[in-house]
Amino acid sequence: MMKKSEGFSLIELLVVVAIIGVLASVGIVGYSQYIENTKADVARTNAQGVERWLTSTQLARSGGLTVDPNECSTTDNGTGGLEHCFEQLTSTTLGSNSDRNGPFSSFSNPYQTQEGAPIIAFRDNGSNALDNGAGGATDPGGTCDNEDNTSVFTAFDNGTSSDANQTDYRGVIMIQLLDTDGGDEMSQTTNRIRVGYCNLDENFVEVADNISF
Repeated sequence: MMKKSEGFSLIELLVVVAIIGVLASVGIVGYSQYIENTKADVARTNAQGVERWLTSTQLARSGGLTVDPNECSTTDNGTGGLEHCFEQLTSTTLGSNSDRNGPFSSFSNPYQTQEGAPIIAFRDNGSNALDNGAGGATDPGGTCDNEDNTSVFTAFDNGTSSDANQTDYRGVIMIQLLDTDGGDEMSQTTNRIRVGYCNLDENFVEVADNISF
């Protein structure tokens, strides 16, 4: 006589479902953390790319060599100063030559994927920028979202300024001019620059400090 086969009991099925649920939840949390870590790595890498560009371009500027974009050269006749130079870093059309691209025109903000999201920000007042009330310009930390500094803050996406209307600083590369007396001069190579990025909590993370440019 053939023995009748038996299926799983309801309790066994519930146990299996519970185990699958636990494994799925752990996987989702782990994947979410992986995504956040990747975004932070991209933001850091972007800022490090700006640091390397500043360092190499400064060597060319100090030696009187031609730099690209030429708005960042010491012989530029533009009136925008360093702000005009940094605006061109993300520009897709430099000057009259539409075939030229800024060195960071391909960069994207890892935390903000919508069109028009800021990529690079420039603060031209070292005494206030990135100040969290604990040291001003001498404090390498601080919050990126400081409403007291909106008048000296400009954010660029493909060469377009969003200026003081910016409210979300996550993933933005921050370029801060530390000089407060006669800085922001294109004709000199002694401007002091701090570079970093804004993390998920909109806190400033420094990558390099006191870069000559």
